[in-house]
Amino acid sequence: MIVGKDIITNMPNSGSKTRHIFAFLGVTEPGTDADIIILQQRLGQLLSGRNPPVKIKREGDLIILTLTDPDFCFYVAIVKNDSGEFPHWVDISKNFGLQWDKRPVTASRLERIINILEKDGKPEYNTYREIGFSILKELEAFTQLKVFTIPSLGKRGMWYKLFCG
Repeated sequence: MIVGKDIITNMPNSGSKTRHIFAFLGVTEPGTDADIIILQQRLGQLLSGRNPPVKIKREGDLIILTLTDPDFCFYVAIVKNDSGEFPHWVDISKNFGLQWDKRPVTASRLERIINILEKDGKPEYNTYREIGFSILKELEAFTQLKVFTIPSLGKRGMWYKLFCG
């Protein structure tokens, strides 16, 4: 199953009300204990009772978390290392005009990504930052899993690192 292709199919288009997205890609390595069903259960428990509520649904190896006010979607996927996902994720970043540098993300990197997005006039990413960190934390709880995000720092990230640091 090519999850990136499914994300493109399920993502809102530019005419849609929901335009802001953040995608997490967990790429497994041999010996991983990563499981999309367990991840969905953990996120459901963690985010239950949140106001405004978070709608969580799973489609195969993809979890979609939908929020409102402002409208926002998180996409979370876990795929095998050899699944050929990266070309589809390149398409996702291009389709939504978001940077992707194809480097794994950590909590400190995620913090920088969100701060840069806010400086770039995209405050909706900051609005739901705690959910992004919760998703990352739950993904990091699995073994043998590298986590990537769209958006990421991209080429511009190095400029910010050198001059805005």
